[in-house]
Amino acid sequence: MDPQVKSELITRIIDLEYEITIATIEGHRPFIGDKFQEKRNEVNTLRCIVYGYESIFCKKNFGK
Repeated sequence: MDPQVKSELITRIIDLEYEITIATIEGHRPFIGDKFQEKRNEVNTLRCIVYGYESIFCKKNFGK
């Protein structure tokens, strides 16, 4: 993977995680299907892409 593309994907992961974390700090209680579900799914997918299919991120989140 191109280093710049990898950096951009990691930046997107960090931005999404930051947004979710701030909402949790402000009192949001995460649950499956909440307004952040799509963002959590995106984070999981991006981690799988960045760290590889055999990484713990893919195995943990996608049951592979």
